[in-house]
Amino acid sequence: MHVHLIGGRVARASNDPVINNEEERLIVGFVHEKDAMMSYNNALLELQSEERGDAPPKLF
Repeated sequence: MHVHLIGGRVARASNDPVINNEEERLIVGFVHEKDAMMSYNNALLELQSEERGDAPPKLF
């Protein structure tokens, strides 16, 4: 999944707009920094458990 933020910057505000692509630039939603960080951390936990051969982590 690619998230295009207006101006191509990293999300810093509480809810940054997400656009469909750099050409049309239609707003398709908003991303919250805490949600992006939680998804990233969950992906890291899953990857680490796969590398060790453990059972998948129990996520919220």
